[in-house]
Amino acid sequence: MRRPISPDILLPLTVLLLLTALFRATDWDLALAKRFFSAETGWTLVEGQPWRFLYDHGPKPGVSLGVGALALLLTSLLARSLVRHRRSALFLVLALLVGPGLLVNAVLRDHWGRPRPRDLALFGGEASHWRVLEWRPGGTGHSFPSGHASSAFFLFAPFFLLRRTRRRWAIFFLVLGVLYGVLMGIARMGQGAHFASDVAWAGGITYFTCLGIARLLRAGEPVKDRSAGSADHRRAARNEAA
Repeated sequence: MRRPISPDILLPLTVLLLLTALFRATDWDLALAKRFFSAETGWTLVEGQPWRFLYDHGPKPGVSLGVGALALLLTSLLARSLVRHRRSALFLVLALLVGPGLLVNAVLRDHWGRPRPRDLALFGGEASHWRVLEWRPGGTGHSFPSGHASSAFFLFAPFFLLRRTRRRWAIFFLVLGVLYGVLMGIARMGQGAHFASDVAWAGGITYFTCLGIARLLRAGEPVKDRSAGSADHRRAARNEAA
């Protein structure tokens, strides 16, 4: 008998696939992009706050989370009191490097080739529009997926560490990451850099990377206190000897 697909996979996967199907079957990507473009003034969120601030500094909270985790991981090699946090720190470091770092930016964004909205002939450029997940040889665009949005979505990574032990904090980080990722996505859409589907896939890739690495490392599961176990064993041995 097959095990049912767990909700933490089924729900986000369903949302991502439904959005992808809608973007593929309709002109929603272009329609949403048009809302941020004016023939007279260009892209409406290029300047002005908080949009400019998000472009310049928006990825820093997510990156700082990963850097802090790396510092904790290295410190745990010297301080035994921090050993119990080592797995969580390793999870955050790997999730940032593999998700927003490797998959989103190094592999897909730099090599997929989808033109950005501001490069399309419709908005004053020269390129033709590619639908989401469409690939053509020779593409040189950097639209799919959104690197800035993936770094913002990464703020939901602590959710995977806390969901079994501190549910309220887990939900807080999940909502924080989703809202910040959406806000960053709006900023990048308004700057002509990405389509809504690029933002959706940035969130999806980041989420499933976190989920996969969390399961691989068993991150978020209670860590057995070995020192306490050893003390209990020694105490039992003394009792038997007596």
